[in-house]
Amino acid sequence: MSFGSRLRERREILDLKQSDLGKLLGITGAAIGNYENDISTTKADILYRLFDALQCDANYLFQD
Repeated sequence: MSFGSRLRERREILDLKQSDLGKLLGITGAAIGNYENDISTTKADILYRLFDALQCDANYLFQD
């Protein structure tokens, strides 16, 4: 499972829309969609905020 797939999975578990998660992170919902589809990667500062917003750690999102 890819980073984007796990990101989508965790966001859906928390019942968040892409736009909701984007607002929490200060980015657009479209950017979240790009991350979920593995089109682009997150910057480090957004990645740390993402862990907090999704209430998970790096191991969850990056595990194979």
